[in-house]
Amino acid sequence: MKIALSEKEGRILVASQLRANASITELQEELGIPDYAIRRTIRRLIDQGVIAPRTLINVHPLGFDKAGVFFSLATGDPLKRQAGIDYIGSLESLVSLYELSGEHEYFAVLATRGAMALADALSDIAENVESFEQSAISTRISLSLYQRTYLSDPQQERDFVRYHMTGEGVRILPDDVAIIEALDAHGVLSPAGVARLVTQPVSSVAYRVARLERHKVICGYLYHVRPGALGLSSHHILIACRNYGRKMHDKLHEFCMREPNVAVLAKCLGSWQFEMRVETGDATELTALCSRIKRELGADLIELKSHSIVREMRYMRSSFIRQAVGATAEDGAALKVAL
Repeated sequence: MKIALSEKEGRILVASQLRANASITELQEELGIPDYAIRRTIRRLIDQGVIAPRTLINVHPLGFDKAGVFFSLATGDPLKRQAGIDYIGSLESLVSLYELSGEHEYFAVLATRGAMALADALSDIAENVESFEQSAISTRISLSLYQRTYLSDPQQERDFVRYHMTGEGVRILPDDVAIIEALDAHGVLSPAGVARLVTQPVSSVAYRVARLERHKVICGYLYHVRPGALGLSSHHILIACRNYGRKMHDKLHEFCMREPNVAVLAKCLGSWQFEMRVETGDATELTALCSRIKRELGADLIELKSHSIVREMRYMRSSFIRQAVGATAEDGAALKVAL
C-alpha cells in the first residue's frame, strides 16, 4: 500500500531522517510544528513501515572491510533459488542484501576482516550455493548518506552523514558489543534503554556509547526510509571513471548535494569507482538524473550502469561484530585509505 505524506509530514521526516536521536523539543523549535504532531507523524511512519530507526555503525575502525558483491543464481528452480538466497542471508558476514533488475540479479554487502577472509566467504558461498555466479565485486572506501529533501523542499540545503576507511583502530570489549547489538536491534535507544537490555549500569553504558561515538564506530542515528512504501522506485547506479581521486569524489559529492533524489554515494575499489543510490517517481526522472550525471562527469566518465532495486531483503545487519572483540583495524589488516 502506498503511503501519502502531507507537506507537514514531509518536513518532519526530512528534518529527523539523519537525526533519529534528536529530541522532539529540538525538532519542534526547528520546524515550528507542535510536539504532538511530530510524535504522531514519526510513530505513524514507523508503524506503517515507511521508516525504521537505525544506528549507523562504522565497522572500519574495528578491522572490517565492506565489499559489495554482485551475483546471479543460474537456476530456474524456485526452491533451489530460495534455498541459495536463504543460505546467503544466514551468513554472519552479510550486512545487506538486495534483489536487482538489470545486468546483475542480486547485490550483497559482506563485512570481513581482510581480503583473505572475503575470499573464504565467497568460496563458502560457491561451495554451498551451486547456482552461485559472482558477477563483480567492489570494496567500499567511504559511504555518504543524504537527506531526502525531495520529500519536502527540493531547494533546501541538504545535510549528510559520512564514514570512511582510515588507519585508525579501536579495541572493543564484550560489553561494547552488547551495546552495539542492542542499538543494532532496536535502532535508537537512550543510555537508560540500552542499560535495561544489556544489564549494565546506565553510567557505564553512557560512557561506552560516548567512546564509540568519539572513535566514529557509532557515526550517526537515522531513520531508514523504504521508498517503495511511498510509491517510489530505488535504483543502484554504478559509475566507472578515469579520475577517481579526492577531487572526483568531492565533485560527485557536490553533485549529490544538489540532487534531492540521491540518497547514497559510495566510493569504491573494483570494476567501478562510485556507486549511487537514487530514488525516483518514474523512469523519466531516472533517465534525466543519469543524463545529469553524464554531463557532470563529461570526458571522465567511462561507463554508467543502472539497476532497479526489486526488493530489500536485509539492511545494515551487524551480527558479525562479535569477531572484533579485543581486535583493532591493524590486527584485521584492513585497507587503510583516508579521504
